[in-house]
Amino acid sequence: MQLHGLGVNAFDRRSLFKLGAGAGLGLGLGGMAAAPAAKASTMPANAYDLSDPQDNVYAWIKLDGSLEDGKATLGMWDGVVLSVWGQQETIKPLFGFKGFGYSRWFNNGDGTFTKLHKEVGFYSDLATGEIIDTWENPYLGGEKVKVWPVANDPVNIVFKPKIEGGYDKTFKRDFVLPWYTHDDKWISTSLDVNLRWPNILDKEGWPREHTGKWIRVAEYFQLHAERAKVMDPDVPDVSPTGGWQRVGNYLPWMLMEERPGHLVYRANTIKLPRGVEQLPKEIIKAAEKDFPDYLEPPKVWTEPNVSSFEVYKRDAKPVPFAKGQTPYQPVDIPASGVVVKSS
Repeated sequence: MQLHGLGVNAFDRRSLFKLGAGAGLGLGLGGMAAAPAAKASTMPANAYDLSDPQDNVYAWIKLDGSLEDGKATLGMWDGVVLSVWGQQETIKPLFGFKGFGYSRWFNNGDGTFTKLHKEVGFYSDLATGEIIDTWENPYLGGEKVKVWPVANDPVNIVFKPKIEGGYDKTFKRDFVLPWYTHDDKWISTSLDVNLRWPNILDKEGWPREHTGKWIRVAEYFQLHAERAKVMDPDVPDVSPTGGWQRVGNYLPWMLMEERPGHLVYRANTIKLPRGVEQLPKEIIKAAEKDFPDYLEPPKVWTEPNVSSFEVYKRDAKPVPFAKGQTPYQPVDIPASGVVVKSS
């Protein structure tokens, strides 16, 4: 999930950017009804221009965190993890997933912002919502496996008006997000992250945890908030609601080997302006027990970033096959060969 300074004139002021305002006609039973009187706009006179990459950086950071230099923000998620098995079977929920991420934000003074971030997540029983330490894997005949929570620190990033990298090494475009409005009151946007990297859990050393040569992960974020507050450069942060989805390999601790399937995560997200006191009690209790450092925001830039797979390789040991078990024999599925060109 450097040295920083905040100038007096931290936020650019732009002329009003109108997002597709249109007049509508209502049809009553007796014919065409008169259009309602236009409502006065609540938009600030110096609103962001959402066709401008720099203003997109400002608006996104207000949703995700804060433009206030050095400010710490806390967000949480609560959802479910589902299994996509093969090509035909109904997608099935496996367990819940809830946790939080703590961030600290810095204005670099050049139009870019640094996010220091760490996150911890816990898997839970679908029926009771209780955080679980073990799970009976139905794909392995009910074999009981140890559950490994997510504990990633750091997950740092610098937000810039220009995006580079991604799923295509030649990928390069302006940081301009899709924005949607409704009745001049609400605004929504989304951010997509598509990644692939070589699996560090090799088949020879980690035969049961190895899910294939590649780790392929996609994460999709949606945030919704009051439009006037998002668009106002004098407001440093807002408290949105939102959603988060993730598509990725079966987790190493599930011991799925190279079975044909993957996971889909679906969760609701929210920012907690009062901090840790707003977290659910069971999350606080679990974090205090195993990850107390995550209840404090990050303070300094550290690197490199770590993924859950790297944490697992560092802290876990390969799980041997049980008596009578034989390795799964994967079926080779060739790549599509399709190349997507980036604009």
